[in-house]
Formats: sequence, structure tokens, C-alpha cells
Amino acid sequence: MFERFMPAEEKVDPNAALRASLVPGLGLVRVGLGGEAVIVMLLVGFSLLGGVAIMIAGEPLGILLVVVGASLWAVASRDAYVVATAGREDAWLKPRSLTIAAIVVMLVTAAALLRALPGGRGS
Repeated sequence: MFERFMPAEEKVDPNAALRASLVPGLGLVRVGLGGEAVIVMLLVGFSLLGGVAIMIAGEPLGILLVVVGASLWAVASRDAYVVATAGREDAWLKPRSLTIAAIVVMLVTAAALLRALPGGRGS
């Protein structure tokens, strides 16, 4: 999937890419990393919204999801700036790291949901 979205041919202003990153993943779109941007948008949205919902349900593992989502958003913003400045090879978010982030989000979500079930905390 990632090979379909090649970096932009035109030079993008690094500051414009950073400003676009106020929306998760949009900075990556600006620098031509559309595949990574879609995954970042989904993971950040799921992590932040899911983490808050899980915290409201009384499960502290939701905090971990919020931290993962916010960290992924920050790294995506950094990557948008770096790719606009130096090129794709200096980006941290690659297919492998995004796959690992997705697995972490799924595992933490599953653990939090299991713990939130009646009797899930050992009671």
C-alpha cells in the first residue's frame, strides 16, 4: 500500500508542512506520504478517542492509549518537517514502525476492554 504514495516532486515549505500537522497526518500528506498519513490519522484518532472513552469507563489503561496517540501525532509532525527539509529517508514513521504502533494500540485496547468488563479486575 505504501509504495503507491511516493513523495511529492515539488519542494514543500517545512514550516507549512509543520503547520498542516496540526491535523494528525495532514503534514505527511503535504510532503507526499499519503499512505503513512492515512494510517497516522486512523491510529491517532482511535488512540485518543478510544483512550478517553476507556478512561471515562474507569480504566486507567486508557491513559496509555492517549499517550501513544499523542506521541504518534508528534512523531508524524516531526516527520512532515524532516521530509520537507531533508527527504523521506530521514523519516521515523515507516511501514514497520506504523505496524508496531497499530499492534500496540490493539493490544492495549484489548487489555483495557477485558479489564473493564465486570469481573475483569479479579473481583
